[in-house]
Amino acid sequence: MRSALRLAVGTVILFGTWACAGTPGPGQADYPFNLSGAYAGEMAVEGQYFSVGMDVQTRQGGDLAGTYEVTSPVSMSGEVTGSVQADTVRFSLNYMNPMDGCGGTVDGTGTIEEGGGAFSGRMRVNDSCAGYISGTFSLKK
Repeated sequence: MRSALRLAVGTVILFGTWACAGTPGPGQADYPFNLSGAYAGEMAVEGQYFSVGMDVQTRQGGDLAGTYEVTSPVSMSGEVTGSVQADTVRFSLNYMNPMDGCGGTVDGTGTIEEGGGAFSGRMRVNDSCAGYISGTFSLKK
């Protein structure tokens, strides 16, 4: 009885170790949906297109961190935070528009291309002057 119990416990431990070792998670090497490096593209809000770049990194456990820079038609920059889960990215950034003095937050949710070469989706802007506005984003390496 005792040896059967040891065998069962050993089998469970061995199987659990094998199962965990074979599948990388967000932020680990070889995870197919990690975002890493410089991306460029656009954000669109109510027919207005903004040229934007993001330099981001998926960290261990799926946390996303980095910076953004809007280069046209206005210049803004700051930090990006968020997460990567499966093939989905969620990010948030704060901004202050120097042209009109309005600021706010952008919260985006989108799909990551396998290999991490691009991501795109929808975003919600909470602007201090205009309130809530919907938009889209699309960035690639």
